[in-house]
Amino acid sequence: MNERVTCIALFNDESIEKINKLVEKLEKPLCKVPYGKKVDDRLKCDSLPYHFTLCAWPIEKEKEVIETLKEMKFPPFKILVEKVSIKEGNEDSLEVRFAVTKNEELYKLQDYLFERVQNSYYNPDTFHFHITIHCDKDHSKILKMQDQLAKEFHPFELEITKFGLFEIYPANKVLEVNSTK
Repeated sequence: MNERVTCIALFNDESIEKINKLVEKLEKPLCKVPYGKKVDDRLKCDSLPYHFTLCAWPIEKEKEVIETLKEMKFPPFKILVEKVSIKEGNEDSLEVRFAVTKNEELYKLQDYLFERVQNSYYNPDTFHFHITIHCDKDHSKILKMQDQLAKEFHPFELEITKFGLFEIYPANKVLEVNSTK
């Protein structure tokens, strides 16, 4: 049963290839689904592509979010993936991720959504964008992954031309929003 809707950046094939190249040597399987999300099989529910989350809401706000996203306008823009990082997750887990530098375009989009359909966790003044690579309770595995990724990591840019709204978990796309150009 889906409990929330999530608006994510939908990367083009070239961008996905950049990420895949960086993670190809990591121990598999990788799972982006956080712990504590009331799913029986995290691997099975990990059906979203690599992405960063712009915002998420309880499923009860889905209709309001859809109407807001239908009116959202944005030009194509680029983001900078700046470094490999680790964050504490739910249930004593860790997440290895790529940190994304917030730029003016991201701030404007996040502020637009926050003003219309608030979720305080995604406050544009405090939320840090990232691309989750793997969540695990095995801390040594996450630290090893961080080391492996950092060895070959160089900051890189990804172009953003569309966002998708998904019911999760598992993922079910309900809307796609394209840039204005």
